[in-house]
Amino acid sequence: MRRARTILLSFLKAIPLRLWVTAGVLGSIVVVCSNESAASLLVGEETVYAPGYSAERFDQVQVGATEAKVRAALGEPLVMTSAVAGRSSWAYTRAAADGNYLCRVLTFAGGRVVDIHREFYWD
Repeated sequence: MRRARTILLSFLKAIPLRLWVTAGVLGSIVVVCSNESAASLLVGEETVYAPGYSAERFDQVQVGATEAKVRAALGEPLVMTSAVAGRSSWAYTRAAADGNYLCRVLTFAGGRVVDIHREFYWD
């Protein structure tokens, strides 16, 4: 039992997370992770990806990339928003249902990437 506890504690120390337990009428546990993989392991996620999506290729997209270059690397996004204030967004992921997922969205202005949005969306 002691060996199993030591292994578990070693694993938890390797994950950058903090737990806060708040007292109160409802009581709650807040989990803050700086690592999306850790968050995904802790609470689960159900992400739907665009057919051509690849995490490695998404990570290679840089601010300034053209729409054509992004389309060649990642294919068509799942959702494209029309230009608002000269900007449009391409979402390469979405939740399977109401739930947790890895959010991957690129924002374009003037035909070039101006923002790369990566987050673990926790619902």
